[in-house]
Amino acid sequence: MSDLFYPIPSSQLFEWVFTELETRDSIFGIARQNFFVPTASDPFKTTAFGHALETPFGPAAGPHSQMAQNIVAAWLCGARYIELKTVQTLDELDVSKPCIDMEDEGYNVEWSQELKVYQSFDEYLRAWVLIHALHHALGFPGDSPAIVFNLSVGYNLEGIQQPNMQWFLEQMQDCSSYKNDLLQQCARYYPQVLELDIPDRISDNVTLSTMHGCPPDEIERICAYLMQEQGLHTYVKCNPTLLGPERVRGMLHDLGYIDVVVPDSAFEHDLEYAAAVPMIRSLKAIAREVGLHFGVKLSNTLEVENFRKVFDAEEKMMYLSGRALHAITINLADQLWREFDGDLPMSFSAGADCFNVAELLACGMQTITTCSDLLKTGGYLRLLQYVDNTRGAFTDHDATNIDAFVTALADGDTAVKAAGANLSRYAQKVQAEHTLQKAAFLTSRSKTSRELELFDCIEAPCVDRCAIDQKVPQYLRAVSDGNYEKAVQLTLEDNPVPCILGRVCDHLCETTCIRTHLDEPLAIREIKRFIMDQETPPEAGGKPGLPGPR
Repeated sequence: MSDLFYPIPSSQLFEWVFTELETRDSIFGIARQNFFVPTASDPFKTTAFGHALETPFGPAAGPHSQMAQNIVAAWLCGARYIELKTVQTLDELDVSKPCIDMEDEGYNVEWSQELKVYQSFDEYLRAWVLIHALHHALGFPGDSPAIVFNLSVGYNLEGIQQPNMQWFLEQMQDCSSYKNDLLQQCARYYPQVLELDIPDRISDNVTLSTMHGCPPDEIERICAYLMQEQGLHTYVKCNPTLLGPERVRGMLHDLGYIDVVVPDSAFEHDLEYAAAVPMIRSLKAIAREVGLHFGVKLSNTLEVENFRKVFDAEEKMMYLSGRALHAITINLADQLWREFDGDLPMSFSAGADCFNVAELLACGMQTITTCSDLLKTGGYLRLLQYVDNTRGAFTDHDATNIDAFVTALADGDTAVKAAGANLSRYAQKVQAEHTLQKAAFLTSRSKTSRELELFDCIEAPCVDRCAIDQKVPQYLRAVSDGNYEKAVQLTLEDNPVPCILGRVCDHLCETTCIRTHLDEPLAIREIKRFIMDQETPPEAGGKPGLPGPR
């Protein structure tokens, strides 16, 4: 099997989507019951660059936003702000493989698209057409999906001005010459697509990604060009090193990332804070002159020394992402917020997950994207919990929109001032947040002594660690389904004293639970206790081993 990307033909992609939807009521294996269905009353609706957004969430520019099927899958699960994979003029790269390590916090050694420039455009256009077609086919509200495709380009002005990149930018702003052919192909499987008004302009906004060591005057020239010559709303991606070596290294150390070494060179060749502030002020002024939006994306990955055996030893540096950067990036956001008195739009991506997205919205982050989190167990389905948790947080504070939620957490001050207060409070909190500590997740214990076989994924490590090999997954599923009678029967099959062990077992099974890679192990012992509490003893009128009335 090759490690290179080979896009499938458009006709095959369209057939796949609409045939699966018709025959299985799913798309790319995602069941319809797991599709995010927007409603008019959703309190987290927002805007970006003047465009409506049904949610402020989406995938960050990365490996899972360069193929059409990945983009569509993210959209199905609630992503509405899609950061497309960075495109650059050099499109025949020899990417070291493996290039991503996502055991806990993320590490990678890849930095650009793995497709030709024209292939990247084709993937983005196919995703654009499919999302509009599916919005209609699924009966979602509104004439068109409230979604934003955010371009990402790099890495210097000379490269962006090369013919292939100029062609890419032109097509993304007017795809009509290629769109019509795709519509005809799609119409073979969904004829109504020909009746839809699918915009010719895929995107009018861009995030600039620059190479480490790009000087501030070059960054400023590129952003000015993108706004003045290309007419694009522009964000610039900032590096975590802006916070300075003492604070960056100090936070990593305090959070337990003692193996992570950020070399002096990372700070020496990256943009420094003292140079970034006047550059941002200058670009804000240009944006005002041409009537466009300008802001920052926080943040890029952090360059660190390669100590992971996953990567080729020739890769001397790797790039850190995920929860290890959350506290650093939040504190950088707080510093920039105070520097610009809240007048600097920010898009946030650094360790965002379902447990902190509501807090990030309260801190004034306009859009929130994630990469590392979506590369873990559950994939795009994890986005559904982003939506659910945010909806719950808004309900808890009787907030019907984002501004109301922001002010509810800061005693009703104005939205901007309240967001600043929330951000400063959160910046202090995350520096000692338990869930951000490296030791919080025990990722090394989910392996057992059982020999690895072809279908090892079927076997749960918690069963291996159980002294009596209890059917833990089965009785947990029965509880999840509300079938307590079955749960009791399963528990009693191989456990003679479940009432006792539900209270005093040393529960070694929980130390190998794979949920430790994500948050906390399942409460296996406590669930066993709950199961047996549902059983009605014979003297109370129940049958042995069967639950009585609740």
